[in-house]
Amino acid sequence: MVLAGFLLSSQLFSQNIFDEANTFKFSDYLYKTQQYSLASQEYERLVMMVPRNVDYKLSLIQCYRLSSNFAFAEKRFVDFFADSLFALPTSISGEYLKIKLLQEDFPVAQNFINKSTNIELSTKLHYQECIYLLSRNWKKSDSLLRQNPDLDPRFSAITADAMAAHYKSPFLAAAFSSIIPGSGKVYTGYWKDGIIALVFVAVNSWQAYRGFSTYGIENTHGWIFGGIATGFYLGNIYGSFKSAKRRNKKVNDELYKRSKAIIYPSF
Repeated sequence: MVLAGFLLSSQLFSQNIFDEANTFKFSDYLYKTQQYSLASQEYERLVMMVPRNVDYKLSLIQCYRLSSNFAFAEKRFVDFFADSLFALPTSISGEYLKIKLLQEDFPVAQNFINKSTNIELSTKLHYQECIYLLSRNWKKSDSLLRQNPDLDPRFSAITADAMAAHYKSPFLAAAFSSIIPGSGKVYTGYWKDGIIALVFVAVNSWQAYRGFSTYGIENTHGWIFGGIATGFYLGNIYGSFKSAKRRNKKVNDELYKRSKAIIYPSF
């Protein structure tokens, strides 16, 4: 019995649980069970053990990205691949583009696409469209999709809605409200605000007129209500300008959310 225990313990100690093979198995297990922060620690050890293994480096970067540690994912990417950044194969280039898109660093992502020499055309077009959608550049998105109809049809649906959206002119909204108080708000879709503005300006203007007609221009009654009406009239013009911008932003925000809901889960 003692001999059997001795042999078993000897066999266990003869196995190095911290060698490359066992560390990889543990790292892979943590990755597959979505324990990305812990997996990154194990992959860091693997990279130290086998610094020339590109697969370990890529898995490490993916762990940082999937644990939302984008800054460190980018740092390790640069640590490993800075010397050949624009000559990387598609599998590695795609990881860098994912990091930059998640950081919403669109200029750097665009520069990377422009300068990279080994990315497959289909991959390049896919990420180019992602950049256009996430940066809300609907016109360029539409142009690219027209030239490449084989891209994800969900992208086409978002872009079609963007091109069909009825954006409001802030200057036209302000012009409307300068002519008829509140009409700029109505133009931008804020009916209640427009009606309130019209009534408020009209009531105070009427009170100012009555004050001047009844008590003369030297009485403060007319000047008080006239000042209120004028202030609200001017404020309503500016408010109409802002409401047009607010409405356009709301449209763009909805399209942007739809874009994110398609793009980011695919990473």
